[in-house]
Order: sequence, then structure tokens, then C-alpha cells
Amino acid sequence: GRDDDVMPIAGGVAGNKWIYEPLNKVQQGWAAVHDCDTTASSTKTYWDGGSGNFSCLEYKGCSSERRIMRCFYDGGHMDLPEDGVADEITLWFLLQYRLDD
Repeated sequence: GRDDDVMPIAGGVAGNKWIYEPLNKVQQGWAAVHDCDTTASSTKTYWDGGSGNFSCLEYKGCSSERRIMRCFYDGGHMDLPEDGVADEITLWFLLQYRLDD
């Protein structure tokens, strides 16, 4: 979630002493590989809003026709969106592509 202190979104040294790169920096690298827009913009999903304030950002316009995106919700490392929503979102994203595409 947005308040994850185990794998902080902004990067840095976490409480477990692991060092993390900022999520934005990592995704900018993937966006460059896929020749996407250089900045992430808001994108709509079926799960937007709700009690967890779910929302996603995407690097659009990828020439590879793949998607580089991140989604957030209110909560910490072990918090999940409403019942079953995390599973639905994961499957929605992963099933958009096959290895032979």
C-alpha cells in the first residue's frame, strides 16, 4: 500500500536494512525499455476508488504494446484491498499477455 514501510515506494533504507530504489525510478527504466511516455499518468480501472482509495498510474504509448503501470491503495505492507480484489487485479494484469505475443 501507499504506507508500506517494508518496501518504501520512495526508496531508501527500510526498517529491515534493505536498500530500495524508488519505484518511480525503476518504472521509468522499464518505460524506456518499452519506449513509453516518460512520465506516468492516471489510468482508469474497474477497481478505482472504494474504501482503499485504489488508483493506478501508467506509462502510456509503449511501442512494445505492453503496459508499465503501478497501482496503489491506502494501507501498509501486509494490508490488501477489499476481499479478493488483489487477486482480481493481479489476474487482470497478467492475463492481458501471453509469452508468445
